[in-house]
Amino acid sequence: MPKRPWSGARLLAIANMKGGVGKSTTSMMLADTLALHHGVRVLVVDLDPQANLSRMFLGFRGLKSAASARRTLTAWVDSIADGENLQLANLVSPDVCGLKEIADLRRARVDGHHGEVSAIAATPELRFSELKFDHESFRPEDIAAPRKLMVKHLQ
Repeated sequence: MPKRPWSGARLLAIANMKGGVGKSTTSMMLADTLALHHGVRVLVVDLDPQANLSRMFLGFRGLKSAASARRTLTAWVDSIADGENLQLANLVSPDVCGLKEIADLRRARVDGHHGEVSAIAATPELRFSELKFDHESFRPEDIAAPRKLMVKHLQ
């Protein structure tokens, strides 16, 4: 296994305003490659209400199960809007994998030097949760209040 050219935690964002350019696929492949070939523990946070990345990693049943157990980013945003504040750490789906071939390779490795990919999933209802959060936290005297509150919760 090649040595990592860095130490410590790193944050990567894959973003583009245009749809259909491969953001979800790039994110999945990058996470799986870092885990498999570099032994890195990766946490993928799907911020897209289309939830394609979440479906790639968890599959339909896994995403449905996470949603019914309130273990998604959607449930977290709802909880903040409702004054609850679920803990982000409780929303993580561990040991997910985007490609069957990579899952098979991970299972076959005997040296135990592979990483792990975990995910915090989104659901299509995230767009409504975001609107609810913005509505509940809006203050006419401070139009940046929703952003400030979200940053506070993320810290």
